[in-house]
Amino acid sequence: MSAAVVISLGVALITEGRGSRPWRGSLPWLLALAAGATSGFSGTSGPLKGAAIRSLGFDRMHMIGAAALVSTAADVAKTAVFAEAGLLRGAPFQFTLAAIPLMFVATLAGRHFAQVIGEEGYRRLFWFVMGGYTLRLLLVR
Repeated sequence: MSAAVVISLGVALITEGRGSRPWRGSLPWLLALAAGATSGFSGTSGPLKGAAIRSLGFDRMHMIGAAALVSTAADVAKTAVFAEAGLLRGAPFQFTLAAIPLMFVATLAGRHFAQVIGEEGYRRLFWFVMGGYTLRLLLVR
């Protein structure tokens, strides 16, 4: 599984570096399919979702928005599953209400950071994080 993720991230990086359009049409769909198929049991869906969104060719602000929407949808789905299974002890809704102001602060801070680093800085940061995921997959067994 790890090898497939590393290869997928490598293909996404090479494709982005070349500006290759033929792969771009199918690459987001393939990466999204792999992320969905492995989500929840492999710990690899995050990098694949990120690479899939990145390969859509959005500017950094739209990519950040798309990633936030995908992450929110995944978190809501997981929360519903955990709640139904009785895994959320205590007061999960109180934690959610307490987190809402933090979401606004984090959104504003993230927007400011994304504007400061620019497109090239964001591209480098994205692939640095993907490199960290790759190292984790290769070194942690």
